[in-house]
This record gives sequence, structure tokens and C-alpha cells, in this order.
Amino acid sequence: MREIANDRREVENSARQLRYDSAQREAAFFESLSTAKVLPNLNNQIRAVVLEPEETCVLISENAQHIVTRERTQFVGRTASVSFKVSKRVRVRTGGFKGEPIKTTFSEVGDTGALYLTDHRFIFVGTNEVVAIPLLKIASVRDDSNTIEVIQENRAKPLLIRIAEEFRAPVVASATLAMTKRAVSRKGQKRS
Repeated sequence: MREIANDRREVENSARQLRYDSAQREAAFFESLSTAKVLPNLNNQIRAVVLEPEETCVLISENAQHIVTRERTQFVGRTASVSFKVSKRVRVRTGGFKGEPIKTTFSEVGDTGALYLTDHRFIFVGTNEVVAIPLLKIASVRDDSNTIEVIQENRAKPLLIRIAEEFRAPVVASATLAMTKRAVSRKGQKRS
């Protein structure tokens, strides 16, 4: 019985190592795309996005989740009231509340959908919303295990996307950085 469990564990570990190695190779491939002349073309696999003319989709990640940060305010304190008899059938009641607001922030899944990276835009298409960010507006991209944080110019809150696929977030982050560098260099070449 233990041998079967050990064998199963070894198979799972080797499969996980293969996924990790594949993700590392894919990330290295996307890092080299900033200077490549030919991009991978996944336009025929897009279902929910209308691309601009001459726009090429280079990466698709299904089952992505848009993470939103919400704030909840709760008032904590106590109330006090006094009631006075004014006449036979009339009473006056007065009271007050003394307390303070307690604000808590929490993250939750706002929407689930697909992530598309093109040579012009970073696009999240969910069931309730579509978020498209031009690559030239991206200031920074960070990845944290399975979450990508896209920081836009002149925006206070970053766009948070959780990737369902294991080891896929670093690949998406490096691809986004490479395509952003490519878009910036292409813009610089047009000015010259």
C-alpha cells in the first residue's frame, strides 16, 4: 500500500517538475520576443475579443480570475437613550450613538474569464466585464506565485489577475514585459 502511495507521489512530483520546466522554457522564449521579428500567432484561438487590424495575439490563459479589493466599514460603539413623559399619552425619546468606524479591506474574485496578450493590448475578458490596457500604458508587471499585478500609468489601483494554471503567472508576466518593451521600442522607431 505504501509503495503504491510512494509511486503515485513520485509520478505527481515528476509531472509537476515537467510543468515547471515547460513554464521556465516558455518564459525564456517570451523574454526573447522583445527583439524577435516574428511573433507566435494565436488569433484563430480567440473567441471573445475583436482584435484591431494588424494586431496579433501571442498568449492566451483560460480560467483567469480578476481580483478586486473591497472596503467594508462597520461602526462599533454603543447607544444610549432617555425617554421623558410629557403628558398623559405623550412621551419624548432622545438618544445618541457614540462609536467609531472600523474599515477593513479584503480581496475577492470579481470575475472569471480569459486573459489575452496581444502585441498592442493586455486584455481580460470575463463574464461581467472586459478590461483592456494598451501596452504603452503599462508601467510595471509583477508576479507572485499565481497572481499578476499590472500597474498602469496614472491609476491608483493595480489590475490583479489570478492565473489558475500552475507556474503560468511568471510566463504571463515575462510575456507582458517583453511585449511592452517591444511596443515602446516600436513607438520610438516611429518617432525617428
